[in-house]
Amino acid sequence: PVYWSEGDIHLVALPYDGYRISYTLSYPGPAFLRGQFHSLLVNEENFKNEIASCRTFSLYKEISALMDKGLIKGGSLDNAVVIKDDVVLSKGGLFFSDEMARHKILDLIGDLALIGFDFHAHIIAIRSGHASNFAFAQRLLNHITMESGS
Repeated sequence: PVYWSEGDIHLVALPYDGYRISYTLSYPGPAFLRGQFHSLLVNEENFKNEIASCRTFSLYKEISALMDKGLIKGGSLDNAVVIKDDVVLSKGGLFFSDEMARHKILDLIGDLALIGFDFHAHIIAIRSGHASNFAFAQRLLNHITMESGS
């Protein structure tokens, strides 16, 4: 097992015959962000059907100042989800009730792909984001290269 933790953010890779990611999302604020969980076997079919369409998300209060300054020009309610209080703002609503946790899995798949090769593991992530995923990827790569003697 390889793990990385900082505060309430945790990532662990356990030996596994395949590639699985289990993600727990927990944000303060809107009730539906306080506890979302999704787990899936990462393969082409599951990626296409369950993960690829999941959009990035943000709390309105986090992006309103940026919008006022004319930034975030590439973002819209077509390609992102904005949460204001307990209301979801997006075209067509959520694709999945746990779309935010699924998007975090999408982020984790992309961040771990930077390692540069396939590996077999069950990745368990709690509250991780790009910075922690990157730190974990570095630790995982160091572990793999030490184990292989490279």
